[in-house]
Amino acid sequence: MVGRYRIVESGPDPAGHTYRATSTETGRPVIVTFLAPLDPGAERGFELRAAQLIKLRHPGIASMLAYGVESGSPYVVHEQVAGQPLSARLGRSEPLSPAPMSLLRQVAAALDLAHTAGVVHGDLQPDVVMLNVNGDAILTELGVASLLERTGAAGRSSAYRAPEQARSGVASAAADRYSFAALASVLIRKMGPEEGGGAELDAVLIRGLGDDPSSRWPSCTAMVEAMTGAMQAPIARARPRSRLGLWIAIAGVALVSLFALLLVLNRPPSEPSTAGVAPATMTLSRGTVPAGTSLVVSGANLPPHQAGQAELQSRTQVLATFTADQSGGFSVTAPVPADTTVGDHTLAVCWNNACPLTQALTVAPPLTSPSPSSSPSPSPSPTPSPSPSSVPAGASPTASP
Repeated sequence: MVGRYRIVESGPDPAGHTYRATSTETGRPVIVTFLAPLDPGAERGFELRAAQLIKLRHPGIASMLAYGVESGSPYVVHEQVAGQPLSARLGRSEPLSPAPMSLLRQVAAALDLAHTAGVVHGDLQPDVVMLNVNGDAILTELGVASLLERTGAAGRSSAYRAPEQARSGVASAAADRYSFAALASVLIRKMGPEEGGGAELDAVLIRGLGDDPSSRWPSCTAMVEAMTGAMQAPIARARPRSRLGLWIAIAGVALVSLFALLLVLNRPPSEPSTAGVAPATMTLSRGTVPAGTSLVVSGANLPPHQAGQAELQSRTQVLATFTADQSGGFSVTAPVPADTTVGDHTLAVCWNNACPLTQALTVAPPLTSPSPSSSPSPSPSPTPSPSPSSVPAGASPTASP
């Protein structure tokens, strides 16, 4: 028993940390995933990331319903998708239904929305794409890899993992897009030669599998659109229908990923070099802001086209989201809630599961209209910060379906 959830049986995770369960209140089937015990100082990071993930909603994403801590081990609860994983369909000889491009378009939309919200999957592969009873693709385990990083645990290895992620163990939106390109390459094999593509389609896939993260497609949807255009391009009659060049490229990338993984297993990953790279910076339009008003948060030297968010860390609240331009700059208006406690706070700029930029922000009392008879001093009521604290057996988790 975990809070309001009763364990029914072990889930698909071979490590035995995932369980099928039911809500004791509604009977709703769910998936409960236990993470490694928290390292000292990691609880805050786990709570920040879980609080962000539980707000993410999309028809193509299996929603997180609750999270908490049981006997020192953090856990998360996701909705259970009725259907079967894409990996089971790939092992069959018959064509996919729905068609590969339809599946890829659905997965792309879900991933791009998550990236816009500053969330990465970190473990995209056929096992985590569920095909429900209607044939729709539902992305599962979103954010579990990033939560494993927050608890100090190592995630499972995968042939779909980007080379830089295999070396460092750190997930990113660019690494997700590499995994998406690898998934697309596998699905292309389920397409007949009459569906078109040829060298144009191979070039789209090879770009998605680029070793340099900045050279890949800027979004999964952009890659799908490029694939669609390549498949509609006229094919020269004399051109052979061979994708030997693509498979050689994929095999080469797989060997690079395997070699990088072996390096990770045999020695600690080295810190990436930052020589010659200007550090990312943030600027606030003002250091003191009355509650209920806004300020402008700006940044420079972020990764080009990087999606992220501005957070008020003392309240564990996202104030605004942004996408950096091609030069790595952004500027966004961030409204400060009217019920924010007066005093000193920390505003952070976050992306790729981390908040490397922080700055002190003083919240002043809310602005009030002057009264003809008197001018009493405003007295804001402090609002307690949400705290998804430990959930002992029988207690309620932070949220429930």
